[in-house]
Amino acid sequence: RGRTVAALRKIEAELGGVGYTGVRAMCGATFFDAFISHPNVKEAYQLQQSQLLGQDLRKVGFAWGGAVWEEYRGMTIPGADVNIGVINTNEAVMFPEGVPNMYRTYFAPGDFLETVNTIGLPMYSKLSPDKDYNRWVDLLAETNPLHINTRPRAVLKITKS
Repeated sequence: RGRTVAALRKIEAELGGVGYTGVRAMCGATFFDAFISHPNVKEAYQLQQSQLLGQDLRKVGFAWGGAVWEEYRGMTIPGADVNIGVINTNEAVMFPEGVPNMYRTYFAPGDFLETVNTIGLPMYSKLSPDKDYNRWVDLLAETNPLHINTRPRAVLKITKS
């Protein structure tokens, strides 16, 4: 609990007084298993909320020490035995939620001649009709987002030791 509170204090210091609604920790599988099986975590839940120990905490997450802890499962590619994720199995990423303008999205212009040196839009689409028989159209749609975390120091990487 002490390490969790220290991490929360570090996040709050990086936010510089900006409010937030909560803190979430997305955990790799090995980290999550070690965390929920730690004697201090087990004891706290046995005393307070023993019904949660019977649930699959990987999916529902659980609140402990001022943060919600959840297993990050990444993205599975259908037909392949591959799991793509940005969180190492022995690590967790802790971040504040509800911080105004912490995450911003900007859009680049479409890759068409008429959009050069213009402000990017969220979506571009074009139709190319069948020139011979006018029976179908070829549709092209694209979006070019860039997602930016404006407070990267408020996101902490936690490792299993």
